[in-house]
Amino acid sequence: MDNKAQKPTLLIVDDEISNSKILVELLRSDYVIRVANNGERALQIAQSESPPDLIMLDVMMPGMDGYEVCQKLKSNPSTSKIPVIFITAKTDEMDEIHAFEMGAVDYVTKPFRPVVVKARVKTHVELKIKTAMLVNQNMVMTQDLKTAASVQARMFTQYQLPDFLDVAVRYIPYSHVSGDLYKLYSDHPSQLKIFMGDGTGHGVAAALITIMADTLLTQQSHAAPQKVMNYINDDLQLHLPDDRFMSGVLLNIQQDGRMTLANAGHPAVIVLPARGGEPELFRSGSTMLGILPQPHFNCSESSYLLEPGDIGILYTDGLSERYNAKGELFGEDRIKQFLKQNMEGKLDILLAQLLEQLEAFAEGCATFDDTTVLLFRYKGAPQNSI
Repeated sequence: MDNKAQKPTLLIVDDEISNSKILVELLRSDYVIRVANNGERALQIAQSESPPDLIMLDVMMPGMDGYEVCQKLKSNPSTSKIPVIFITAKTDEMDEIHAFEMGAVDYVTKPFRPVVVKARVKTHVELKIKTAMLVNQNMVMTQDLKTAASVQARMFTQYQLPDFLDVAVRYIPYSHVSGDLYKLYSDHPSQLKIFMGDGTGHGVAAALITIMADTLLTQQSHAAPQKVMNYINDDLQLHLPDDRFMSGVLLNIQQDGRMTLANAGHPAVIVLPARGGEPELFRSGSTMLGILPQPHFNCSESSYLLEPGDIGILYTDGLSERYNAKGELFGEDRIKQFLKQNMEGKLDILLAQLLEQLEAFAEGCATFDDTTVLLFRYKGAPQNSI
């Protein structure tokens, strides 16, 4: 292996050959050294296919001085990240300030002190290399997260809706990947199952919980809501760490309007009757999924008969627990009030209006949670249904 090829590269820029020779002799055992005796040549080398890891740049040079060279380096995206150490005979404080204002990371004074020169060059070369490694690692991680987000998004492919139901969904992840999950699925055209879940935390760890839950839902696609929730709970409780769990709610809506649901630690499902009156709330009947083992976990099942025009909403706490500048929560009551005042119209439009109201309430305060909201409207059983 060629050890020389593994060494960092320094570019020494000085019009005085004697100064360059001193620095070359001082640093050549640890670095690959290139030399330029003017600013124009320095820029050519810096912009080449093999740019240096650090530039030692003399301030006082005929023609293009060191300040102008540094300015050109920092204004060019291809060379702006190369650290520059100024070489100067000046020791005035204003000169030092000007050097840093131009973008230099450090300076060394003439006559050179070998220990100081070596230490400062070593510090900034190592910092530059480590920074480049972090940037590269961040690029790889970002690409991995984008890939993970693409995989996760495939779980949210919307099932072909039956004739008796309208659905509108908004899925808003806090970052690339999300701890929220919604799934529309069915094993028979006379029904539609709707699951919504919210894993603890954010990012990759929370997203892995959603992938587990999605797989478990697929395995129990024929089962009733209560049985499905018990099945998911048992698996998550067995395989997740103690501080990881998931809220979840599962609805099974039949074409004749019969709805059964099971809620495990999730915000209440709200149903607004088309005939008017107060909304029906279906609150959690158990702890969240993955906390308690059997027989301590028992998610109860509720039933309700939907009438044509009834509207229901499922959401994660990114909606209800959104704060405004006063520290107030958007809350369940605002959701109910919105639905009571907006029963008519297309669900997509109603959902957009609800999110607009949410943002107006937040008054510019950022959210730090994933947000998923699903509206459904029961249209009534098809006339040709049995």
